[in-house]
Amino acid sequence: MGSTTRISMGALLWAALMIGAKPREAAGQHGSNQLKSRPATSVGAKVDSATFVKQFPVALVYEGIARFNLKDYDRAIAAFDQYLKTGDTNADTASVKAMIHEAWIHQFPLALIYEGYGRYLSKDVAGAVTAWNRYIELQPKGDSVWVRDLIAGALESQKEELAGPAK
Repeated sequence: MGSTTRISMGALLWAALMIGAKPREAAGQHGSNQLKSRPATSVGAKVDSATFVKQFPVALVYEGIARFNLKDYDRAIAAFDQYLKTGDTNADTASVKAMIHEAWIHQFPLALIYEGYGRYLSKDVAGAVTAWNRYIELQPKGDSVWVRDLIAGALESQKEELAGPAK
């Protein structure tokens, strides 16, 4: 989320500032035709959040990211969900769904244990180990011994499976 986020955030801030500009002026200055159809708003006029979100639904993604960084995972998920419900044809739903998943696992890290178990049962040992290692990253050190045992057991069973039947 490095430079791409900074550029997108800059574009969002520019767009927010342009609400107060006449659409023709905004489009002329930056070559954008998107603002031509938007109604002009006087510089001093207040814009309610519903109007702002309707014009710039990506603001919900930035709200979600901000709330995630503040460890307010419930509200981050709510903002991401609301963005998905906007029906924006340019929505990057895969990325937003990945952010929702990340917020969920921060809020409920134990879900990674179940995700790993499901992957293990589906013969995706690498995916199971990845999920369990992610759990270890998120949990205090003392709470990871039993998860390390899960990983060792999964890897051992995979090793036995690859070796084939004993002769």
